[in-house]
Amino acid sequence: LECTRSAARTLVSLARDRGWLTVQSFSDRVRYELVHCLAVSPHTHSELAELLPANLASEQADVDRVLLDIAVYDPPRGLDDKGKYRLKDEVWAEFDGFFHRYTPQEWENAMQNAVAGFRRATAAAKKSAAAAAEW
Repeated sequence: LECTRSAARTLVSLARDRGWLTVQSFSDRVRYELVHCLAVSPHTHSELAELLPANLASEQADVDRVLLDIAVYDPPRGLDDKGKYRLKDEVWAEFDGFFHRYTPQEWENAMQNAVAGFRRATAAAKKSAAAAAEW
C-alpha cells in the first residue's frame, strides 16, 4: 500500500510540476525551491544553502534577494541558538503539497505547517478587512 501511495504521489507531482517543461526565470525556480524548503521547518541560512539544488545555490546574491521576499528572519534567542528563516504567512498560498522531493516525514511536517500558515494568513486577512471596514 505504501509503495502504491508513493507511486501515485510521484505521478501527481510530475503532472502538476510543469517547471521542467517550461522556461522559468532563475528567481522563480529559487522561490519555488525555497518555499518548499521552508514549508517543512524554519532553517538557518547555511541549511538552506545545503538544501537547494547546486545549480540554484551557486548564485547566492540572487538567492538572498528571493529569501528576503518570501521569508522572515527570526534572530537567535540565546547564545546557543541560531537565527532561522521562516515563511511569511502570505507566501503559504504558493505551497504545493505534491512537491516532488519531500520524504514522507517532510511531507507530513510541511502539510501541518501549511495548514497553520493558511490559518494565520486567513486570520490576518480578516483582521485587516475588519480594520479597513471601520474606516
